[in-house]
Amino acid sequence: MDGRFPYFYLGEGADLRIPGSIAWTGLVSTWSGGLKLRTPAGARSCAVAVEVHRDRPPDRIADYHDVVECGYRSAIGCPALLDWSRVALARLSPLPSGPGDYRLRYHLREARAVPGGGRAAALIQFWSAELGEPEELKISGRPGFFWHPAGTLRRSLEF
Repeated sequence: MDGRFPYFYLGEGADLRIPGSIAWTGLVSTWSGGLKLRTPAGARSCAVAVEVHRDRPPDRIADYHDVVECGYRSAIGCPALLDWSRVALARLSPLPSGPGDYRLRYHLREARAVPGGGRAAALIQFWSAELGEPEELKISGRPGFFWHPAGTLRRSLEF
């Protein structure tokens, strides 16, 4: 992903409605066609890996700074990664149960500290499951703290 725009989208070219889902964390929010996933501002780029599983995937939380999990209702069973302008970058593997309900875990690792910014890393894991409530599994990086709802309140009180 291009570092000039610190977010990308996950969508299916169809309207995405996730019951009970709102912009509950700034790292992941919904839009009418999918999910908006934030990346670290200032990173030159962000490498995104995607894993599709039938069951709950192995825990990779310790390898990342920020990890959030939410429900994902797939309209057609074939999501794609979209850049900041919503142009398709890559079509992902078909989801194992086709259209239906999944869990999505979004992992984010900040860019390495190198001159001019570094390369951030993100991991998206899908698996068949009930939508469930969104969860913040780990918030320890600057992006997670910055986009956290409490961070928004803190910044508004500073003015």
